Amino acid sequence: LRKESIHSKTVDHVAARYLADAATAIARLSALTRWSLTEASESRVQLGDGSAERAPKWGENAIDPETLTSLRDRFERGQRIAVRVPALIKRRRSKAASSYFDVALEKDESLRKPEYHFIRRGITIPDVKGTAAMDKPVRALVVIDHEALSTFLGDAENPAHSDWSERADKLKLLYDHHAATLRFVKNSAAFLSSLLSRPPEGRVRDFLQDIFSIEIADDEESPATGSRPAIGEQRGADSDGPAGGAGSIPRITIAAVAGGFTIKGTGDPALVTRPFIAEIAYRARSGNPFRKHSPFDFDLMQNEITMDADGARVTRAAVNAIRFVPSSPKFHITMKGFDARRDLLVRVLDNADDASEAELH
Repeated sequence: LRKESIHSKTVDHVAARYLADAATAIARLSALTRWSLTEASESRVQLGDGSAERAPKWGENAIDPETLTSLRDRFERGQRIAVRVPALIKRRRSKAASSYFDVALEKDESLRKPEYHFIRRGITIPDVKGTAAMDKPVRALVVIDHEALSTFLGDAENPAHSDWSERADKLKLLYDHHAATLRFVKNSAAFLSSLLSRPPEGRVRDFLQDIFSIEIADDEESPATGSRPAIGEQRGADSDGPAGGAGSIPRITIAAVAGGFTIKGTGDPALVTRPFIAEIAYRARSGNPFRKHSPFDFDLMQNEITMDADGARVTRAAVNAIRFVPSSPKFHITMKGFDARRDLLVRVLDNADDASEAELH
């Protein structure tokens, strides 16, 4: 009978002896853990305080721009990042309690999928999965030691201590904003991984075109109207003709938002009372995506896509089209609920030959 003592100084050696295939991964996780316990406090970033009046939610302004730029530079250079996230725990009929949790992250290009570990008061909760997309090669530790948040998560824990459920009876009975608070913690590693991963400096549309290319028949239109190429950013409908004149569309912008897009008027008086059609489709491998749209992708007539409009009268005209008439030159129409994993195309028309068009990602 052989006895092995496993502790902070021997875990790498033991893993190398008995778990050869996983030894490297264990060693890297151990290194991140040691760093989070000994050195992370020196460079830890404290995020701003939340609000007791509303449910917690991740947003692009979670880290101020100057700090975010510095963190992204460090993250890209392979340095570890530590963040302390404030959280307010609101028990019903009680004053909100200030709490927090810590997230330690490192980029590891050897990872085939992200590796997120959730630890509450020294207990690893192995089956926690957030709702945010997790596709970055990042290893992260989410550590909850503060009493108020630890108690909240303990009330969400199943008997096996393997997962947290927002449907737990204690959560629903005892806490306000229980579902949003739990998602805030569960999605923290995925959101911060995405936020810190530097976006590409520019988009190269023809990269690898010699390898991945599709022949398009001459009688098929390109994804953009007529002979114009598909574009990767918003294209306004500015025209060389006079605003509102024949063959021109007054200025309209199309911009991506989370889960959808926004169409806005930029103040041109010629927009008012002029009827428009907006067509929406997911990008197709070939041919005209607006013609190839299927109700199985989405169906605007079934109200599965939410819509908010101000300064315009809007009607759903087809499974992938709306009609709208601006009543204000600075109107906006926002639609959400589209599949964020697919490329979305939007075009606004008032005749067959002129369009404001955007490809959104």
